[in-house]
Amino acid sequence: MKRYKLVNFLDNSSIQDRTYNTYKLLALFIISLIIIKLFLYFSPIKHLENNVSKIQVNNNEETAKEYNNLNFSQIKRIYSIIGYSNVDELVAIENNIEIKGKCNNLRALESIKDIDIIKDYSIENVIKENDYYNFKIRCKIG
Repeated sequence: MKRYKLVNFLDNSSIQDRTYNTYKLLALFIISLIIIKLFLYFSPIKHLENNVSKIQVNNNEETAKEYNNLNFSQIKRIYSIIGYSNVDELVAIENNIEIKGKCNNLRALESIKDIDIIKDYSIENVIKENDYYNFKIRCKIG
């Protein structure tokens, strides 16, 4: 009877250990590259978030300085007459104010005209939708 030599790949542990170690090192290298890339990706985002918050603070200070001639108590009074939740947009450029919103009662819009500091009051647009009136008002303060 003749003996045949067979190569048993499962039994030869020295070859498997080398390839297994190679795969482990390769996986470790890839994971470390991913971690470094993520760190490099998120660090500028944090830096930008800090810059954005600083810019917003500066913009708020500029708007407060720019519109110091506006009478905010009168604007609050307009808000209280119409209702804070009913005002969709309020634009104030110098002394000119434009208000867009909705209300249940048109008398609330007419009562704004009675405020003593309001001048050149005009209701530009009133549209009835369901139970509300959508409106657009322009006026001057001062």
